[in-house]
This record gives sequence, C-alpha cells and structure tokens, in this order.
Amino acid sequence: MIVLHICHKEGFGIAKDEGRILNPFQFNVVAIIFILGVLPVGVAIVSNAGSSSTENFQTTMPNASNDLFGDFILDSYVIDNGGINYSSYYSNHFPCIYIVNYICEDGSNQLLGNYYANDFNIPTTSTTIIQSHYWANEPYAGSSGSQKFGWLLEPKFFEEIENGEAIDGLRIWMVEEVTRSCNEDLIDYAEITFQGSITFQYDSKNLTFNNYNFEKSNKFEYSKFDNALGGFNNVCAYGFILDFDLSGFETIELSEFNYNNWNNTSIALELSNFEREDGFNFADTGLPFAGNGEFYFGMEYKSIDPQEVGFFIKTGTLILAVVTAGIALASTPYWDPFKNFFKGMV
Repeated sequence: MIVLHICHKEGFGIAKDEGRILNPFQFNVVAIIFILGVLPVGVAIVSNAGSSSTENFQTTMPNASNDLFGDFILDSYVIDNGGINYSSYYSNHFPCIYIVNYICEDGSNQLLGNYYANDFNIPTTSTTIIQSHYWANEPYAGSSGSQKFGWLLEPKFFEEIENGEAIDGLRIWMVEEVTRSCNEDLIDYAEITFQGSITFQYDSKNLTFNNYNFEKSNKFEYSKFDNALGGFNNVCAYGFILDFDLSGFETIELSEFNYNNWNNTSIALELSNFEREDGFNFADTGLPFAGNGEFYFGMEYKSIDPQEVGFFIKTGTLILAVVTAGIALASTPYWDPFKNFFKGMV
C-alpha cells in the first residue's frame, strides 16, 4: 500500500483543495468562530438599531403657565398603590387606602391629581402626583404588601411630542416632594432593585414592553430653587430616574401600533418586586411615590426616524443572512460548483 504524505517546510499539515483559500476543516473552524462569536454580536447590533440613537431627551409635558397652572387631569388614575398590609395601621379608614387594578375599596377610581408643572421643582418639567396613601391623613406606616405600584398616564402627558414623531425611549423622573438630609448616617438610604413595564394604549389595544430591571439608589441629590434665598440649593430626597429604552424593533413596532398619534395614546407604567441589595426588610424603605403626600413626576423622550431604523435592520439582517449562508456553503463540497458558477458569469 502506498501512503502519500504531504509535506511542508514547517512539517506535516492538512491538505488544502486546489483553488480554495481554506480547506474544509479550516472553513469549519471559521464557521464555528463566526456562529459563536461574530453572529451574536451582529444580531445584537441589528436588533438594537436606534436604541442609542441620541441622548438628547426632551420633555413630553408643557411648562406651567398662568392659564394652565392648576388644571387637573380628569382621566389619569392610580393603578396599584402597593398593597393592603399596612391599611390596618390607620385609625381612620378611607376608601382608597388600598387600590388594585384601578379600583379602590369602595369600587371607585382615584385620579392622579394636579398635572401642570411648577418650574423649579426638579431639573425637568414636572407635575405633582399623589403618593400611595395620600388619603390617610396620618403618618405613613411604611411600604405595602405586594410592592406593586402603577399609574395610568393619559395623552395630556405627551402634549410636547408632535404627532408623527417616533420615540426611541422614555426617561421618567420620580422624586419625593419632601427634601431630606443628604447625610447617610441620618437617613436610611438604600440600594434597591425592582422591575418595570410600560404599556401603550391606543384604539382600545395594548402594546407592552416589560422585563426592565432597575438597580437604583433611592437617594436623589439635585439643585432645587429656594424662594427664600432666591437661588438654587443642593438638596436630597427619595427618588430616581428610570430609562425605558426601546430597541429598533420595538420602535418600529410602536410606530406601527399607534401610528405615532400621541394625541390619542396613553401609557400604563408599573413597577414591582422591590428588594434591598443589603438584604434588609424592605417594609419601611423610602420610595418617592410611597407616603401620604405628593411626589414630583417628570417624563422626557428621545426621538428617531423609524424609516432609517427599518432600513438599517433590513440591510443588517440581509448581510448577516448572506454571510452565514456563504460560510455554511463554503464548508461543504458544493462550494466549488457554486464559486465556478459565478466565476463563469463574470
């Protein structure tokens, strides 16, 4: 039997088919590297097209003016206010101490309250919204059972978004109205985790984006206008800023859902599953929207051209598909006939 060895200067190696840049074994290695390393990155880039388009946030809400100040929302409601566990701590029982899925204990709904902003409350256009146990008229006993909080925000909250404008993300500010010491030895500030979702409502239909996971400190330090001093002062309060970024696919999905008609779009915002990272009981941990007073609420958006996002996604998907198919074909015996077919056409 004749054994044929193929010898290189460096030693023995694997034979390469004549006319090929790589032999089948090397093509398989390249294919594995592409599938495990390059392809996931490419898919992530394509699927998140537009999610980092711009950090230029603009307010969704108009500034207060003499003719608007004090105007009340008549169709925005509290969805959930935390749970029933602490309701028994209040000697005076009020029908809206406990709210679940919009409904108070007496079967009514609870409005959010004042809509238009006071200009210097927090560093964005904002409004005051009632806290979870606004009706108690007694010292707040602590957070509540399910730790689920939610609010329905009607189209008034989007008056600064022009119809036809596609949004790529929302930034929501939630800051307690009462200021506190910034000294962490005096105030029990904490690192907390929780989950969030936003549901867009349009034409009796819902579109939900969820699985937002937040890791935040409940200590919020900012400059607040002091009327007595006639200038800004650094203060602290319970609060945080939440970013709800949309991927390119989600931006397109939302545009097709409501046709970017913001005059008729509402949002249900829900936050749940609160925990302290230090493992202590969450019961009396400070939250901006938990208490018997009010908190500041601000909302901003960033926009994007959905046609550009769509073009990028379609083009990127096509390129990934062609490259993947090419690498898969190159590791098979069909590569040479395929290559020769196109070579003969040139």
